[in-house]
Amino acid sequence: MSKPKGYSTSSSELEEVNIEEFQSIDYKSFPNSFFLICVASRRSGKSTSCNYLLQQFQKDKKRRFDTIILISLTDSGFGGIPKGYRYDSLTALEQIMGKQKSIKEHNDEVMKKGDRIGSKICVILDDMASGTDQDSLRNSKTLEVLAMNGRHVVRGHEDIMSLSIMVLSQSLTKLSRPIRLNSDIIMFNALPSLTEQQLVLSECFFLLDSSRKGVSHARSLYHKLVSSKDYRFIIVENYKSNKRTHTDYIKYIDSKILKDFEFFSPYEVV
Repeated sequence: MSKPKGYSTSSSELEEVNIEEFQSIDYKSFPNSFFLICVASRRSGKSTSCNYLLQQFQKDKKRRFDTIILISLTDSGFGGIPKGYRYDSLTALEQIMGKQKSIKEHNDEVMKKGDRIGSKICVILDDMASGTDQDSLRNSKTLEVLAMNGRHVVRGHEDIMSLSIMVLSQSLTKLSRPIRLNSDIIMFNALPSLTEQQLVLSECFFLLDSSRKGVSHARSLYHKLVSSKDYRFIIVENYKSNKRTHTDYIKYIDSKILKDFEFFSPYEVV
């Protein structure tokens, strides 16, 4: 795999990195409400990897979402999402957040636990980088609020409520710095842009050791991980608080193309 100009990784550096120590991601470790960014070039497996993750969630009775919503300008992929839950504008985010707040208020007020309403929602944002003004990924204030405080929307009722966001983009720079730094999970493969690589390295890989040797090792690690297997995505678990080694918070996912199935029945949605 060719590397962009400006990054040279010697064979001796690569030999020092043992990627066998890194583990496949366990979706069960994800927070109850999470904000995930998946960045990769066109036709490199973003939708396939995220769809595979969703399929794992929906097969799990304890972690499955009640509703999954797609917001996309192209309305492509994610065959398990019914037609009535596919939108083409980021303004839908405000409605979704407002609905969750209303359900939380109801749950706060009822006296019996059995009278509470369950609402576990996941929102997929795909192909939304070309939007204008507040309808673009970079300028969306609602998206920033969700990245920084989305988990608080369901606080106190995490056993029956959640609000998770999955943002798919061809470019990391299409997302504002506050969104990137407050994301719980970042997924990526071999990024073709030197600028994008540097962002991922500085925000995800240089956390443990910013010395010259540490930076060199982290850069070698990045190159070896992203080139270890075709269509493999690297996953950075930013939500992990105890980070002593890269293996504590960096995992990978090798997705499979599985047959689409209905993620949820629209008739069961409140």
